[in-house]
Amino acid sequence: MQTIYYSFQWPYDLIQRTPQTVSVFGSFDNWTKKHPMSLNEEARKYEIVIPLQYNTERIYFKYIVNEEWTTNDIYPSEQDEHGNKNNYITKEQALQDGKTKKIKVARKYRRNKETGEKVLVSKELLELDANDKLVRVIESIDYASRDASENNSMHEEGTITPDIIEEMKPSLFEIKEDSDSTDKITDDC
Repeated sequence: MQTIYYSFQWPYDLIQRTPQTVSVFGSFDNWTKKHPMSLNEEARKYEIVIPLQYNTERIYFKYIVNEEWTTNDIYPSEQDEHGNKNNYITKEQALQDGKTKKIKVARKYRRNKETGEKVLVSKELLELDANDKLVRVIESIDYASRDASENNSMHEEGTITPDIIEEMKPSLFEIKEDSDSTDKITDDC
């Protein structure tokens, strides 16, 4: 299943300093959590990047602006079975709203010659261009030193935390499925 990290946005009036708070709530997590948005005064907008997994045709969402539920006119909307008006976005719209970046996961393993056991040594997140050529290394994780460090950038394998997403805002990017990952195995001496 493809995951698209999408930047939800709400305009901010720099002169009037409004709104004070903005959050987004949606079907992307079964309407279970209010996601507070961060203010970017320079860009004059509130924003948050949320992973969208399209297992349905549309992702529905609604904003909470200054503690009032509302929709945003820049997105299409429709009423649900309870009569509530919600915004929605399709996968095609999400991909058209910004520049898509390809991310490839490259893993290095070490194999124990005696036991044959394969152990994950490091993992890198690589940004690729349209021709699948390396643009830059986004994150490199050495698991041996990571376990010794308290400052982790990944909480669990495969989960990108906001510090990585922040550096890619406000663009969209897609995570290719693990079948596209690069695995390298080196033998222990």
